Amino acid sequence: MVAGIATLIFGCERSTNDVKVGRDVGVQAEILSGVSESDKVIVNPSDSLVTGAIVRVASPPASSARK
Repeated sequence: MVAGIATLIFGCERSTNDVKVGRDVGVQAEILSGVSESDKVIVNPSDSLVTGAIVRVASPPASSARK
């Protein structure tokens, strides 16, 4: 098991949490503890995004429904 850091959004500010990482297959990793299902996680944050920075959560893109 590996320790890591998750970049999260609390309210509208960037924060970090210590996490325990399980299986890591390169593009995906299993997070065993440190975040909950309701947490908003920033994937691949920029190095310039500092703790306490104000962020805006974008809505997911509308899925294109096939007819």
